[in-house]
Amino acid sequence: SPYRKYRLEGYLFPDTYDFYTDTEEYLVINKILNNFDVKFWTDYKTQYEEVCKQYNMNFDQIITLASMVQAEGNNPVDFEYMSYVFHNRLKTGGEYLYLQSDATIQYILNERREDLTKADLEIDNHYNTYVYQGLPPGAICNPGLDAISAALFPVIPEDENGNQINALFFVTNKAGKTYYAATKAKHDANKKRVEQENRALKASN
Repeated sequence: SPYRKYRLEGYLFPDTYDFYTDTEEYLVINKILNNFDVKFWTDYKTQYEEVCKQYNMNFDQIITLASMVQAEGNNPVDFEYMSYVFHNRLKTGGEYLYLQSDATIQYILNERREDLTKADLEIDNHYNTYVYQGLPPGAICNPGLDAISAALFPVIPEDENGNQINALFFVTNKAGKTYYAATKAKHDANKKRVEQENRALKASN
């Protein structure tokens, strides 16, 4: 995409690397890209390409989705649940094609903000999934294997009672607890719950 911010975003595999202090930049990049190949790309054709086709998505789109899951989530379970929400919105279409991921807005800001403003949500940038439909032009971070796996194999969320939620929404409090909802009304109720929990967390600190 001509709107892609960084060409290699999404493919610099997060891991521990050892380098000599005088290693040239291109060798550093090649080592990280080769690690991505070993960890994922070498198995793509045999294990994952058909999965991508089931979603009508190409390889880069899966990595982009995985990066959103990585940036939004806190643990592998939420990665799988959040992936389900994004897949569900893309499949449902209509107004839900606006994925409304706060992480995509944080990506285009000069510095990360604890809370986004109404003006932030209206920024005219192709990475802003409140303004533009579908996935952003490219990855917004470099996802690990848990996030990539979640993008490929989403899991339907469950509530506290173990009931499945055909979720189209999620909201996370400051402690990292995420609530999922199938309807806007339930999502609004979850947001109010999160606001109360965040106030309590702030007071306790």
